[in-house]
Amino acid sequence: MAIKSIVATGMNGARAVLVTGGAGYIGSHACKALARVGYLPVAFDSLLYGHSEVVKWGPLVVGDLADQRLLADTMRDFEVVAVMHFAALTYVGESIAKPELYFRNNVVNSLGLLDVMRQVGVHHIVFSSTCATYGLPETVPIAETTPQCPVNPYGESKLMVERALQWYGHAHGLTYAALRYFNAAGADPDGEIGAISMERTTRRRMAPRCATISMFRTSPRRMSRRFLISRKVDQASRLTSALVMASRFAR
Repeated sequence: MAIKSIVATGMNGARAVLVTGGAGYIGSHACKALARVGYLPVAFDSLLYGHSEVVKWGPLVVGDLADQRLLADTMRDFEVVAVMHFAALTYVGESIAKPELYFRNNVVNSLGLLDVMRQVGVHHIVFSSTCATYGLPETVPIAETTPQCPVNPYGESKLMVERALQWYGHAHGLTYAALRYFNAAGADPDGEIGAISMERTTRRRMAPRCATISMFRTSPRRMSRRFLISRKVDQASRLTSALVMASRFAR
């Protein structure tokens, strides 16, 4: 049963963006980045792997992504204009042992989220995908045009959602950005948030890395952008800066 717990904060007239998985690692950085550019990030998280203490820039709704009524109520209550979808199971090994968990959580629940968005009238989404959709590429670096041939249920589940986004865009006018990356690393330069261990006891600043983010959306004019992150700053904050850029088409 889903648990509903809304922590109220001042909205100050800001436009709200629903951030599923907003109490997670990348999701919490996205919330901070959204707040910096004037949005109200509304974190929606089951707290199965998330941490309520990192939700600092907007309200937290604690609930299961399968709870479509709670999702709809949240979107209506906060007048959400766009969604950033991070909530997912992400462990490759576990996905091989328990594929049913990954297809139910990552695919079925994502389709439910899209249906709720249609019901409420929210037409814009940023989807956190993965380079695992490419499987074992024959060449590197990986390009957007590299064939997507996932080799595990985790990557397959993300690719299935990407394909659903494409067809929802075609049929229902949904605009979307699907971001593919892996090995996200780093902590907030301000030291407010960062990677937290599974034991919920250790917060660590991780070494910066390089990554390519592929972004695309459906619209009358198709767009394709690639961001290379190589500066000596933490990767996670730069990743979420790209996410905020993608979200601006919701304005």
